[in-house]
Amino acid sequence: VKRAQWVGDVLGEKRTYGEHDGTPDFWNGVALRTQRAIIEESKAVTLDALGEDKQVMLKLSLPTKANQYKSLVDHPRVMRVVALSGGYSREDACAKLANNSGMIASFSRALTEGLSAQQSDEEFNSTLAATIDRICAASSAG
Repeated sequence: VKRAQWVGDVLGEKRTYGEHDGTPDFWNGVALRTQRAIIEESKAVTLDALGEDKQVMLKLSLPTKANQYKSLVDHPRVMRVVALSGGYSREDACAKLANNSGMIASFSRALTEGLSAQQSDEEFNSTLAATIDRICAASSAG
């Protein structure tokens, strides 16, 4: 993965951290696909190695495909799979999350989107409440 990223850097490719950053150039695409394959293969093996009395919570970037992490959501060693907003706007992150069964939001940047110190208390509280409602609905939708 690092070698493909390094080659991409040397060739002047724009570093891509996910498909939401746009279509990756060749070497960054190789790195992303390889990274995804390594992660998918190692997750189940690692989880299976936990003792039967152990559970974990996984905090992962929003998947690019709906229910991509379903096998992890359903794994007996996984208590919860939470999704990071991954640089998406709140609306895009909520839309993606709503398409994933069993995942809930762990959005920090998306939670604060639209909030500002210049807002009145009423505007701030209203915006925050609407944001929480939207993120909660997306977490329940899948």
